[in-house]
Amino acid sequence: MLFAEGRVTGDVARFQTLSGGLTATRDGDRIVLDFPARPPEPVDIDAAVVDALGARPAELHRSNEGAETWSPFDRFAQFEESKGKSVTQLLEELAALRKRNLATLAGWELSPGQLELTGSHPDFGKVTLAQLLATWAAHDLSHCRQIARVTARQYAVAVGPWRDYMPVMDD
Repeated sequence: MLFAEGRVTGDVARFQTLSGGLTATRDGDRIVLDFPARPPEPVDIDAAVVDALGARPAELHRSNEGAETWSPFDRFAQFEESKGKSVTQLLEELAALRKRNLATLAGWELSPGQLELTGSHPDFGKVTLAQLLATWAAHDLSHCRQIARVTARQYAVAVGPWRDYMPVMDD
């Protein structure tokens, strides 16, 4: 029905279920379903995972493929946690967390093979550790871009005719 009504673009639909990832693939007139073989099993949350994320996941599961599945991450928890703190306090906490997390990551001395280990993302399905780490780096760069854009706008008039050469002011 999702394919027939055009609610799914392409030939593959992925769903996260309580039993793990489910894939539906259009194959001509048929829909092939790849059901998880067994439900994910809860596992202990290692301190290294908490250190690397900078937060404790609500749950951690090992899926039927041996990959770990995290329950959705609360992206808005920091708003409650940061109430009443000054910008200086928040920046100091960020710097301390970053330093600790980078030291933890460096201490792991990950091999190329380990970077190819997979986990299961609730929305994207199977992802590699290398992809996750690259995402963290790109996420930080997104914040740098936001800061540069907002900072540059204060000079929009002051730069005069050079404004056309400053696309950061228009982002």
